[in-house]
Amino acid sequence: MIGEEVTVLSSTETGRDAMGEPVVEWEAPSSRGASCGPWAGSDVGDAVRPDGIEASYSIAFPKTYAGPPLARCRIALTGRGMPADPDTALLVVGSPDITNPCPAAWNMTATAGRVHGLTRSSRALRPQRRGSHRRHEGRFVHSDAGVIAVTKGAGVRAWVATETARLAARANAEAASHHVPSGYRRSLEKKYPGTFDSAPYAGVVKSGSCDTFGVVSAATPAGAYDQNRNHTLDHLL
Repeated sequence: MIGEEVTVLSSTETGRDAMGEPVVEWEAPSSRGASCGPWAGSDVGDAVRPDGIEASYSIAFPKTYAGPPLARCRIALTGRGMPADPDTALLVVGSPDITNPCPAAWNMTATAGRVHGLTRSSRALRPQRRGSHRRHEGRFVHSDAGVIAVTKGAGVRAWVATETARLAARANAEAASHHVPSGYRRSLEKKYPGTFDSAPYAGVVKSGSCDTFGVVSAATPAGAYDQNRNHTLDHLL
């Protein structure tokens, strides 16, 4: 029987990782005598693109095939030099079934292709801001959870707090070196008693919807005066 060798990679879930994603092991039995042909570019339309898969090969399996069911499997064209690697193999579309009766030597045809990102429905629901992507059963599922866990985590918050305090201290040191005309000083002290007794600038750490950031601003009327006159905060970065 004329054909070529292909390797069918089937997965078995062995557990879950720390993020709750499935951990799988792959088995790779080979099959000889398969008939493989590429789809023409004009034939690749929405009807053969479920789950974000662009169908690129039609693979006919011989009646002697004794491997696992092809649904959710991946196929490597090992006879053409494609490695039996689940990350690069072709993803089977749908659930191929046996044609019976079938007078030919091949009685089951699978459509398989490479992964090309999100499905149309996923794109429609995708948030506008960028985030991390985690691979899940041959698709890319958009998720911000990983990014937010880092940007709002304790490590980032501690670093932001340190940098915010450093910039606030620098602003206060620069403000102390600035001359305040005696007339303005008396006017400010009269209107805001004690305004020169505390640091003119202060820093605070805040959390946004998906990030952590520090803000250094004038904390007293004296600080506001210094910023308006000397633009101290404008020169910090």
